[in-house]
Amino acid sequence: MKSKSTQISSMTGFGHATVTDSSDRYVAEIRSVNSRYSETRIFGLREDFSLEFELGKLIKQTFERGKFDLTLRKEPNEKNQNANEDKRIKAHHAHLKKMQKSLGIKGEISLETVLRTLPVQKDSRNETKNHDQFLKVTQKALENLLISRRNEGKILANDISKRHAQIVAWYGKIESKIPMIRERRRNDISTKVQAAIADYPMEAKRIEGEIALMIEKGDVTEELVRLKKHLNAFQDLLRVQSQKKPVGRELDFTLQEMHREVNTLGAKIGDVELSGIVVNIKSEMEKIREQVQNIE
Repeated sequence: MKSKSTQISSMTGFGHATVTDSSDRYVAEIRSVNSRYSETRIFGLREDFSLEFELGKLIKQTFERGKFDLTLRKEPNEKNQNANEDKRIKAHHAHLKKMQKSLGIKGEISLETVLRTLPVQKDSRNETKNHDQFLKVTQKALENLLISRRNEGKILANDISKRHAQIVAWYGKIESKIPMIRERRRNDISTKVQAAIADYPMEAKRIEGEIALMIEKGDVTEELVRLKKHLNAFQDLLRVQSQKKPVGRELDFTLQEMHREVNTLGAKIGDVELSGIVVNIKSEMEKIREQVQNIE
C-alpha cells in the first residue's frame, strides 16, 4: 500500500474487508470523518497492545488527517471448528487409553472422563495467527477506505471547481467595470470639491492632490491583483490530479486569503451593482469553505 494519498481525497469514507482461513473469518470495518489532526480508535482487540500500536501506525502511514474508528472481529468457521474439536477429543481419548494400558488400569474410559480431563488449548501459534490476520484484513480495509475517500474527493473537487469558476466569472465582471467606476468617482469627487471650495479658493495643484488622494483611498486595484493571484493558486491546487501531499490545508489557507481581499474589496468598491456581486462571491466562498473542511 502507498504510504500517502496521492490525489484530492475527502476525509469521509468507509472501508470493509474480510480474510478467511481454514478455521476463522476475520473482519475489519473502518469509518473516517473530518478532523484537523489524525485520531484513531480501535474496537474489538483484547489485550494485544502491540497489535493496536501497529494498526494505529498503519493508519497514520496511509492517511494524514481524519478521525478513524476501526472495528475488528473474529468469527469462527463452525464447520471446521467442530471438526478440529472432534479430532482433539479423539486424540485425547487415545492418549488416555495409552496411559491406561501402560499403567495396567482396566475399565472403560467414559466420555465424561475424556471431557473433564481435556486440557485447555493454549496455542501461541494461534495468537500469532490472529495478530497477522488482523493486520492483513486491516490493510485491505484501508485500501477500500482510500478508494472511498478518493471517490468522495472527486465529488467535492468537482463541486468546488464549479463554484470557483462562478467566482472567476464575477471577478471578471468587477475587473472590467473598475476603470469606468474610477473615472466616475473622479468626476463625482471633483464636482463635490469644486462646489465645496467655491467660496474658499484653493490652488489648482492642491485641489488635484486632494482629489487624487480621495480616489486612491477608494482604489481597489491592489485587492483585485491579489485576489486574482489567490484565485489562480486555488485553481492550481484543484487542477493537479496527482499531489505529493494532501492539499486540504493549502486550500483552506488560500481561501482565507481570498476572503480577506474580498472583504476589503466590498468595503472600498462603492458601487451598488458591484457590491451585490461581492456579496454573491462571499456567499459562494462560504459554501466552498464548508466543502474544503472535508478535504484531506
